[in-house]
Amino acid sequence: MDNDSAVRWIFDGTSWTTEKSVFWKDKNQEHTFYAYYPHSGSKAESKENIKMPSLDSQNGTWENIDQYDFLVASRKLSYDTDLGNVAFSGDYSFKHVLSLLKINIKGEGDMAQAVIDKIRLEGNGLTTQGYYSFETNSITISETPKETFQITPSHTMNNQDASFYFILNGDENDGNIDPKAVKNHSVNLTIEYTRNNKYYITRRDDLSPGLLSGCIHKYNIVVKDGNVIITGGSISGWTPGNEEEDIVINGEEINPQTNNML
Repeated sequence: MDNDSAVRWIFDGTSWTTEKSVFWKDKNQEHTFYAYYPHSGSKAESKENIKMPSLDSQNGTWENIDQYDFLVASRKLSYDTDLGNVAFSGDYSFKHVLSLLKINIKGEGDMAQAVIDKIRLEGNGLTTQGYYSFETNSITISETPKETFQITPSHTMNNQDASFYFILNGDENDGNIDPKAVKNHSVNLTIEYTRNNKYYITRRDDLSPGLLSGCIHKYNIVVKDGNVIITGGSISGWTPGNEEEDIVINGEEINPQTNNML
């Protein structure tokens, strides 16, 4: 509330509880409430310096994406607005501060029984340790941004599609920017995979021409005869982001001895 230190709220599936009791300062004046998730564990955080999750420990799965998806909300009201209740819903709902990239690899054709060995993303400041300020609605970077992020899923396709999810930095979104026009924070994609005991690598520069905070960018990838066809995807849940028509890139066999050099 206002300039007070953060208080952690815990949801048990039914109701919310706090680590300590929180009371309205008065019933007549309006006060501003700030909320964010996830909580870093620090009890001394102020609204101007909130530690965000470090993004470089992701494994690409949907199951742990909520550990990195930083959400914020704020609302100004008085006790009489709703008899002391503070609801972060409707126009005051939580908003995504970062960007979400979804890569869906189709489990068909050449990829039906392939093993996805590595997925590497390259770009300007993809992952960082940041601090969020409600005062400026912006992020301050506390370390040198990382230009490369890689996971090693060792995932066997088994004729099934495989989706990988990444929370990444994006341009600040003031609500007046067309997500499809953003050209900063472009992402290059490299996939290494094994098929019939042979190693292959494929790369696409500018898979996504730009990332914008609060937006999801979804791409379907189909491998046919050593080529990768990337199709711009639809958007759901988050704000629409960049889309592209089909893109074909070459996949080339690589020597097993050099497989770990890239």
